[in-house]
Amino acid sequence: MIIEDFKEKYIEDAAKLFQKNYSEIKEKYAYLPEKFENLEIICSNLKKIISENPSFIAIRSNQIIGYLTGYSNIKELKGSFSGSYIPEWGHSAIYNDREIIYENLYATISKIWADNNNFTHIISFLINTELINTFSMLGFGMQVIDAIRNFDIMKTNILPTYKIERANESHILQLKDFNFLINKHLESPPIFLKRNAGKNNDEQIFKEFLSDDKITLIAIKNGEIVSCIRGKKNDGNISILDEKGTFGINFGYTKIDYRRTGISSILKILDL
Repeated sequence: MIIEDFKEKYIEDAAKLFQKNYSEIKEKYAYLPEKFENLEIICSNLKKIISENPSFIAIRSNQIIGYLTGYSNIKELKGSFSGSYIPEWGHSAIYNDREIIYENLYATISKIWADNNNFTHIISFLINTELINTFSMLGFGMQVIDAIRNFDIMKTNILPTYKIERANESHILQLKDFNFLINKHLESPPIFLKRNAGKNNDEQIFKEFLSDDKITLIAIKNGEIVSCIRGKKNDGNISILDEKGTFGINFGYTKIDYRRTGISSILKILDL
């Protein structure tokens, strides 16, 4: 195996590698967006990222068997250090010897990142047991798990004791409390995600929860918000899901006494 710089002439072959792996996953999860089966889209993404960031390919017998690229020099990435982020389409490898391929690619690229004081490294990947094991052995921990599903097949019973509605300006004070609570939760064990856990002002809360591009749904019981979900239409937390027809949930919190009641599942399917 040879590790080389990821040059533009390798883009199409690398894109085909990701396309093949993605198509196999899509056979199992048919509702995944089709755009990353489009070779032009993958090539366009790779062309831009490799032109501005350290990027490498693995070659065996004159064939590309893997690649790894990511955005570098991101300031205060999930902490106080600058870091690098590998998107889900920024890497791929053949199934045979996948662990060894990733180890060699990461060893090469991470040295450059560290030399440039990029000490926080984050990678997004589609579900794959081998990758979870591989990156755990390389020192990566699981920080965020994004799940997707087709809303059309969701069924639930509306709980009559709750009032479900879309949040408005009259709810800003309670939304401020919810924003504080989720930040404290994310900073606590076992997550330890560095957050700004102070309370935002009314203007910030309005922008985050009530602006035109947001949908914030709340469940109220006895005049108190007990659960809240916020998201955007045609948006996802990863680029694959940033697609028309998706609803990306980027905030969800239910007060402790109301968990396991089914209320958050109801919020996920209403008013979409």
